[in-house]
Amino acid sequence: MKVKRIARPIIVVIATAILTIGSGLAFEGTVQGQPSSSVPANSQGDTNPDVQALAAALSISRHAGKLVALSGPTNTTMTSESLNNAAGAIAERKAALGAQLEILAEIDYEERTSAITRIINDLAANAELIQQGRSSLLSILRKGIGNRQYVSLTTATDVVPAAETKLDDEFYRLVTGGQDGGSAELDSVPLKDLLRYVHLRNLATSLDLATPTLLGASTQDNPALAGQLHELFDGRASSAARDIDFLLEYGDPELDDVIQGIQGMFDLGKGDDNLWDGLYHRLGMLTTERILVAKVANLQQQLLDEIDNLAAEVQGLPQPSTMPMVRAEVPGITDSEIKFGQSAVLTGPAQALGQGMQLGILAAFHQANQAGGIHGRQLTLKTSNDHYETFFAFAGTSRLIGVDRVFGMIGSVGTPTARAALPSVEIGNVPFVGAFTGAQLLRRDDQTNVLNVRASYHDETETMVDFLEKQGKTRGLIYLTTQSAYLVHGSLR
Repeated sequence: MKVKRIARPIIVVIATAILTIGSGLAFEGTVQGQPSSSVPANSQGDTNPDVQALAAALSISRHAGKLVALSGPTNTTMTSESLNNAAGAIAERKAALGAQLEILAEIDYEERTSAITRIINDLAANAELIQQGRSSLLSILRKGIGNRQYVSLTTATDVVPAAETKLDDEFYRLVTGGQDGGSAELDSVPLKDLLRYVHLRNLATSLDLATPTLLGASTQDNPALAGQLHELFDGRASSAARDIDFLLEYGDPELDDVIQGIQGMFDLGKGDDNLWDGLYHRLGMLTTERILVAKVANLQQQLLDEIDNLAAEVQGLPQPSTMPMVRAEVPGITDSEIKFGQSAVLTGPAQALGQGMQLGILAAFHQANQAGGIHGRQLTLKTSNDHYETFFAFAGTSRLIGVDRVFGMIGSVGTPTARAALPSVEIGNVPFVGAFTGAQLLRRDDQTNVLNVRASYHDETETMVDFLEKQGKTRGLIYLTTQSAYLVHGSLR
């Protein structure tokens, strides 16, 4: 482990200093070579600055580790009391780290002290950001659990039993002709009665299929699945709306309560403050926290590397290899490069779409680079194969933004994959350019970082209808719509 690799040279130096200067240091007890926290760092080898530096570094490592432990993901077992306690513990660790940094600052290892100080400041700032967001996130997580319980209980104890009872009644009416003990031939059943039964059956089926998506909208924490669930719900809601319209117009008044109950369940996924809005808000906050948690872990690794460097410098040993530390004011932009990322399908049945998009971007970048680039910077592209699967689209986009640190995303292919990528794009606040989709989800007024190149499905359909009207070809023209993740789909027949 990294800690053992660090502790060993430090203990060697401290032991050597004790024997050399005879300072009579006392250690009450150690764990894996670390001095007891009951002994102040600045009392250990006061006459030897190297010992002071290494003791302070050990203490910094210990306090930083506890700060990292306080910066894990939020979970619903947390309470207001535990959040307050954690906030107090973070403040204590910050104060302890500040005291040890002051000791290092007084010793002649300026470069290492500066690097360690910067990392500690970043670590503490990210830990505080995680802590500041916990209360709101915890409230949203608990609200989601409450919504899931409501959907589950309401469908199981109220709406579904009522629908099944009415279905049985309608079926009985069909086979008996409405007479106890009677029977009816199929060709003698009024068409309206038959259609009423079919639409009620379809409505109940739509509810059965939509209920799991509403449960997922309440508690799902995987952005890669969110788009699929939402699209499935939209399809069921669109089908249910047609059945409800028919039943309200031609149905029996006795069906009104059942229809209203089912309509109420579908309304949970539509309108203002619906479950899907809650899902995307929750995913946004979870993604923000996950990014911060990952940053904390990365900063801890950087800190351990710097402490290794300090130990090696004190002993006059070669510097250990460390993680590259890239610090840029704008991610993906250096003096010589502007780096873009792309998540697209490069293999499988739809590979031609992704490969074509990738080649087109590379050709445009090559042309721009041959002309001198953008203010002297060369455009580069890193592409992640998402297989036209939402899970890979989310994972690849998150990696390109969070790990590869691209300036922006370009040339996404497909609507479901674009939807899966959006949470990471919005949290990272990076440009999202030229997605190969006409979906409305990329055309909100508040999306200042999205640049669309192609027309929307709405615009395309409107243009086709206008053209046909101008040509006088309106006879037999039917406009079909289906609600889904792609749009309110439009097609002409």
